[in-house]
Amino acid sequence: MATAVRVLQHAQWSSVTPQSSVSLWHRRVLGSVLRLGYLPESWDTYGSPRLQNAAKERASELIALLAQSDPPLPNVSPVPGGGVQFEWEFRGRALEIEVLPDGTIEFLAIVENGAAVEGALDQPHANAPRLIRWLTTSNAAAWR
Repeated sequence: MATAVRVLQHAQWSSVTPQSSVSLWHRRVLGSVLRLGYLPESWDTYGSPRLQNAAKERASELIALLAQSDPPLPNVSPVPGGGVQFEWEFRGRALEIEVLPDGTIEFLAIVENGAAVEGALDQPHANAPRLIRWLTTSNAAAWR
C-alpha cells in the first residue's frame, strides 16, 4: 500500500475527460501512444530511450485536439530519441506530425506533386486542425 501511495504522490494531472465523451478515434490513437510507453530502452537497438514523458503528454494533448477534426487514423510510431510520430497518407497527400522528446511539435506535409513543406507547429491549437483540413479536403491552401 505504501508503494501505491508513493507512486500517486508523483502523479500529475493535466486534464480529465469522461470516457463516454471520448471518440473511438481518440481512444485508439491514445492507446497506440500509451503502448509505445512500454517499449524498452534501446528499443531500436541503437540506444534510443523510451518515449519521454514530455512527448507523451504533448502527444496526448495533440490527440485530443485532432480528435475534434475526425481525421483518418494515423500510423503511430516511436522515433529515435524518445518522441512519437503520427503519419497519414490520404488522397495523394502525406502528413507527418512528430512530437519530439522535449514536447515540441514539427510537421512535414507532402503534396500531390511531391513538393514538401515542413516546420515547427508552434501553435498546435490553431495549426494542427488546419493541417488535417488540408489533408482531408481538396483545398490545397487549407493549412495556410
